[in-house]
Amino acid sequence: MVWAMRKNWFRGTRVGQTIAVCLVLLCAVFQINSAAAQTTRSSSSERITAFNSDIRILENGNIEVTEAISIDARGISIKRGIYRDIPLVVLNAAKFYDVGGITINHVLLDGRTVSYKVEKLRGAIRIYMGSSRQHLTVGDHTFTLTYTMNDQLAFGADVDELYWNVTGNDWQFAIENVMATVYLPNGATVSDVSVYTGPKGSTGGRYSILSGTGELAKARTVTGLPPGHGMTLAVSWPAGYVARPTFIESLAKLLVDNKGIFVGLALCLILLAYYTLAWRKFGKDPEGPTVIPRFEPPAGMSPAEVGFMWRNANGGQNFATKAFAVVLTSLAVKKRLTIKVTNKDEYVLTRIPGHPEDLPDDEQTVLNSLLRQSSSTEITIGREYRKEVQSARSSLLTRYSADKRRTYFVRKERQWQIGCVIGVLAVAATIMLDPLFGAYDVESTIGAAVISVLFVVAVNLVLNGLRRFWISAVGKGDGGLGNYFKFAMVGGAFVGPALAFGIILVGAISPIALCVGIAAVAICCLFHVFLEVPTAEFLKLRSEIEGYRRYLTVAEEDQLNFKSREMGDAIELFEKHLPFAMALDAEDVWTERLEAFLTAMPEKHGDDAHQYNPVWYQDSRRGWRGISNFGSRSAGQFSSAAVSYGAPSVPSAGIASRGGGFSGGGRGGGGGGGW
Repeated sequence: MVWAMRKNWFRGTRVGQTIAVCLVLLCAVFQINSAAAQTTRSSSSERITAFNSDIRILENGNIEVTEAISIDARGISIKRGIYRDIPLVVLNAAKFYDVGGITINHVLLDGRTVSYKVEKLRGAIRIYMGSSRQHLTVGDHTFTLTYTMNDQLAFGADVDELYWNVTGNDWQFAIENVMATVYLPNGATVSDVSVYTGPKGSTGGRYSILSGTGELAKARTVTGLPPGHGMTLAVSWPAGYVARPTFIESLAKLLVDNKGIFVGLALCLILLAYYTLAWRKFGKDPEGPTVIPRFEPPAGMSPAEVGFMWRNANGGQNFATKAFAVVLTSLAVKKRLTIKVTNKDEYVLTRIPGHPEDLPDDEQTVLNSLLRQSSSTEITIGREYRKEVQSARSSLLTRYSADKRRTYFVRKERQWQIGCVIGVLAVAATIMLDPLFGAYDVESTIGAAVISVLFVVAVNLVLNGLRRFWISAVGKGDGGLGNYFKFAMVGGAFVGPALAFGIILVGAISPIALCVGIAAVAICCLFHVFLEVPTAEFLKLRSEIEGYRRYLTVAEEDQLNFKSREMGDAIELFEKHLPFAMALDAEDVWTERLEAFLTAMPEKHGDDAHQYNPVWYQDSRRGWRGISNFGSRSAGQFSSAAVSYGAPSVPSAGIASRGGGFSGGGRGGGGGGGW
């Protein structure tokens, strides 16, 4: 009675209902976890109980391999049978491809012939053993695979070697026991034998060498191998017992196995020869006028335009930021605005009323963009985004663009485009004929074509990025060792990760093939610059600018700068040429000239004659000398304010068998699983 009342109360309350639901959920979760655990135990119980491999070295240089793979099948992963992956491509010591051939002799299941099918993979084959129409019974079974392979031996001066990955390191299942036996040709005796077990790259492991003398080498594992672990065996014997390929045969095999590399290399040489002839005929720069020192910039050119021409008419983002600082300085010395540097390194620009002489178009555009015709007479530029700064900088970026460059340089586009076709063919041939990533069916052809396009685009972006940095850092004609070192450091930091990322994406492609592809794109990018000819007008202007820059930078004792001038005249001279000096990366030298002049003034005119306090530039921390690096310091703020947003490698013969190998190395290998 009491229990019935309690039961009714339990069912009748919300608390009771909640508890009941929780109990049901807990039971369901427990059942699910139990089922999952049972499935996991069942799956994990599928394993290879024994992996016995007999490798016979034939006198013709081939090897015959018999693998007896005993399994415990539970119908989880192993339903109809197992598959075995066998790599056919390795990289030799010189990093060229070495492709082996394989012949499947027979496949047995529990001693009886069983059907199988072969699927081609990238650089490997997959052998499905078992019938697609019949499931295996649960329990123990043994698959026996016998195959013959050529070109698997390494030949040294006085020794031959088999460096063989017995099991492969890519099995889905654990392997309880491995036994490997190598039978040498008649009369040959084992010189050295080494065994490596464990994950790929392991140089040790737990194993037992049962025989290391006479005509056979035999070894076994002493512990099981979990998935991802394998056993590799290296055996060497004196030369003379196995037929070696002749020099002509070896050369022919090298060319056939690496046809993609050699075809791509041949096309690269053709490309280089074609571009060289085109450059000699169309792209060789004419001799420019002799550079003569001059005391004035070219007539009718703004400071930013002078800097653009001095940089060989190469604009871009970096120059737009530099030109922005040059324009601000030019507007300031012309008394159209003032520049005040705060303690936070912000720049306060204030318009000065009045309408002095007409401004160049680029300066007028920047002034109107920053301080439009309105009540606004001041703007502060820090690192936060300002649409006014973005508008002003964009106007300079548009004005000094590739369209402006075409006015002064004539490019042989047709000749360059013909070369680009050859370059793209070189990349496509290298990749599509590659034994690992080449085209062997419809899907692989499409994949290789996509890889070729992505490779050309990626390398082109990298090289163009380096080219723009070169123009910015050392491409102006005055690059010192510091600039070249900076370019080398930035280039290495930029290209290194890009190439590493490319290798990871592509896989274990031969580095020689990678270099051939890069060379083809690099030649096209290089001659994109070479196959352009400056006009006579540009050469004349460039010569005048160089002569003017000499006046700004040559030592005081060699040229007349501020010497023998009065204070007012010296200041006027300094301010007149300062924007041009900044545009030509000479503002620090030009500022030093004035400082030297002011330091010498007290000896003639008194103690305060050396003071210079321009009304257009105020910097409480650096004083007027902050002008010397105003352009470089302001670059960060101006930029921020304008932004709104595999194959394994094999060593030479004799190395691996003397302890120089590792688990997963050599030929053979692969792995397998159930199907």
